[in-house]
Amino acid sequence: MVFHVYVLKCSDGSFYVGHTNHLGKALTSHHNKVDESCYTASRLPVELVFQQPFATTQGAIANKQLLSSWSQEKLQNFLNREQQLDSDVPIPKFVLTV
Repeated sequence: MVFHVYVLKCSDGSFYVGHTNHLGKALTSHHNKVDESCYTASRLPVELVFQQPFATTQGAIANKQLLSSWSQEKLQNFLNREQQLDSDVPIPKFVLTV
């Protein structure tokens, strides 16, 4: 089983960090407001801007907690760096470790 940490960008520009063992189901739940009390329910639409797979739930939870502890500005800087990596810019990959 694969576990994921994911980041959603909300319509108000804020970010939501989550973890799941079924990314598609989690995204559908966010988009359909399955949990009205969820942070994203009042901030739709949301966009998946980052996801990282993990072999263990412990790894995913630890990395979710790390990303969740960051300020919105620090998270945005991390995401900008990840986007640059996806564009083949030769920057060393930032690796979250447990």
